[in-house]
Amino acid sequence: MKSNVIIYAVGIYKGGGLQVLKEFIQSNKNYYYIFDSRLDPIHYKAVKDCEIIKQGLLNIILKQLQLKKLKKNIFFINGLPPLLKLESNTFVLYQNLNIFPPKNLLGSLIWIFSSDFWRFIFFKLGHLNVQTWFVLSDVAFQALSKNLGFYQNIVKLFFFEISKKKKKYKKYYDFIYPADLKRHKNHDKIIDSLINLSKQNIKPSFLFTLTNKEKRRINFLNLKKKINIHNFEDFNNRLKFIEKMQQSKCLFFPSEQETIGLPIIEGYNNNLLVATSNKNYAKQFIEPDVLFNINSTNSIQNYIKNIYQNKIRKKKNTKIKNLEFFLKKKDFFQILND
Repeated sequence: MKSNVIIYAVGIYKGGGLQVLKEFIQSNKNYYYIFDSRLDPIHYKAVKDCEIIKQGLLNIILKQLQLKKLKKNIFFINGLPPLLKLESNTFVLYQNLNIFPPKNLLGSLIWIFSSDFWRFIFFKLGHLNVQTWFVLSDVAFQALSKNLGFYQNIVKLFFFEISKKKKKYKKYYDFIYPADLKRHKNHDKIIDSLINLSKQNIKPSFLFTLTNKEKRRINFLNLKKKINIHNFEDFNNRLKFIEKMQQSKCLFFPSEQETIGLPIIEGYNNNLLVATSNKNYAKQFIEPDVLFNINSTNSIQNYIKNIYQNKIRKKKNTKIKNLEFFLKKKDFFQILND
């Protein structure tokens, strides 16, 4: 372990967390990395010094006991603080809003029986063990500040490029929704809307990014007989995913809650019409072309119909929000490397 910087990435193997991990690896392959055994080895084949551990409370505690006496800079990019007080400088990149208790009763009951509840317990047990927290959005900053309950150093960090491509691509799909099947993602409302529209002989093509297990949960093959839906399973292959996004006309994003909403930035960068739920997370980096009410299936259905029938078009001048209070990626890694 030659590097003075340790990147702790246990729990990260897919989704937005994986994109953050890739940014670290791309910036410096000489850090010492602790990877999750579920992570595809293709993502760390260029890393020079690393170890792999299995997810599980016992494995996590044993590893943190090994780290306890080290005097390094340890960066937990899995969003959770260490359970033990370490002698190293300890930093955490917080990136999961769903660990905090929902405000409504039904959401709270579901949350108690989810993995997010245990993540919240770990957060409460370990939050005093952190010198500096990093967040990737204003939404995350507000949530973390509220739940820490006292002053701790929180730095806003911006990792992702906002730059619209001018190249035009051939389109194969009317809509794309890159998301897993968690309840707050609202796939059920999209499916209900598409079924209702099909009864009017309106059948837009919709591309999802579900796993085989998730497809079975919604009976995807039977639904495909009724509505014009497609699926892209290799979501963690970002080059192929971006290619699928470029082949789509509209990013349709009805999620209730996101820390960053990275597909919104990617949709903007690839010149898609961006239609999102009217929530704060959706408006923190760019101004979407369309904002709709996610609590109403009728609202979702009408916007899908109007976008499909070209009654709603892209804004000519999309506003990019002011990011001057964010630490930029280049500056962050320069500080970390020093």
